[in-house]
Amino acid sequence: MIMVTGAVLSACQSTPPPPKNNPQLAQIRTQIAVSLLDMGQLDQAKQQLDAALSADRQFAPAYRTLAKVYQASEDAAHQAKARRLFEQAIALNPEDMQSHMDYGLYLVQMGDLSGALTYFDKPSRAIGYEGRVIAIENMAYIYYHQYQAAKLPTEDMYHNAKAALERALASGTQNGEIKKSYDKLLSDHN
Repeated sequence: MIMVTGAVLSACQSTPPPPKNNPQLAQIRTQIAVSLLDMGQLDQAKQQLDAALSADRQFAPAYRTLAKVYQASEDAAHQAKARRLFEQAIALNPEDMQSHMDYGLYLVQMGDLSGALTYFDKPSRAIGYEGRVIAIENMAYIYYHQYQAAKLPTEDMYHNAKAALERALASGTQNGEIKKSYDKLLSDHN
């Protein structure tokens, strides 16, 4: 009887304890995955992100980066998964402006310009966020595109485009296309 109990206890001691929450490991794995994603190595990036999420199930940047891995695939099922992962990243950390930006870009890619405006809005108002001007420019391009693409543009569409382009110009944009779009909008409207 004692030998059986000893064998059971010995087996329990050899099983490693489950990993503890390790946000630092999750961050390192996510950074590696970003580099792999930039090189187009989707499978290796996914493996790193799986390890990151094993280290910390609440690490929002890992979900955002995993969404970008699926976004890089052309498969429709992967695109749907990317959407869910972006939404999960934002739910976990609503203050992560990069998640809002990346989800906005994803929505533009999917043709959901109105949805993209919603997700660009928050980073466009985040003073100190390094991508703030880009978010403002993205909003200006979307409003301008909606105005240009309309068969019968409304006055509201014109005013939205004009205000968005003026905001981009006032933000200190270095993008010459913003000024060209603004000038064209004014000349087309008159």
